Amino acid sequence: HRDLHSFPTRRSSDLDEDISKNSSIRGFIEALTNELGLGISYRNYNDSKDLEHWISIFAKTKNTPICYIAGHGIRNNSSKSSRLKSEIGGDINLKSLLSKVFPLDKKMTYGKKGILIGSCLIGNSSNLESIITSTGNSLNWVAGYGTTIPWFESTMCDMLFLKYYFNGRCKYDIEYDFIEQGVSSVIDITNYVLEDFPYIKDYQFNLVSK
Repeated sequence: HRDLHSFPTRRSSDLDEDISKNSSIRGFIEALTNELGLGISYRNYNDSKDLEHWISIFAKTKNTPICYIAGHGIRNNSSKSSRLKSEIGGDINLKSLLSKVFPLDKKMTYGKKGILIGSCLIGNSSNLESIITSTGNSLNWVAGYGTTIPWFESTMCDMLFLKYYFNGRCKYDIEYDFIEQGVSSVIDITNYVLEDFPYIKDYQFNLVSK
């Protein structure tokens, strides 16, 4: 039995007076985990201290291989370049946070961990490479989007990735209508997602692993 941690942001700076805005991936994740018989731990965070606390617990929790982080990625507006920051919400530096939670000299005690980042801009390959090289082996992979991306489309991609990770890939079979195809690595899962949902290639869905 394996579990999934999900950490969505609830930032005061994002609040406005439009009470009709209620977009949340929680319902999708709950539907998926119910279908697959998985446990899920769902927590909100308001700032870097909150997120570091919850990811630290995730790092020390057995049989929980994936953390899903939802938030708002930002572009570096201090220059004319298109260089991107590994920040969520404008003040949560994900690289710095993960380097503290998964230090280079820490032994892998609770199994390999992966983090799926449901945020615009954070998942460009240089950011992900930087995160992976600055963290210990307990953090085995990170994935995310290199561009801005519509909320629903990113949700579809995230759900497809999680489904393939926990339950394999569904393929058509002439005799049985469909079969579940097992996957051997997160790289395979990423390639299958890009193959089955090619639309997402335009949004630079990337995964970097050790």
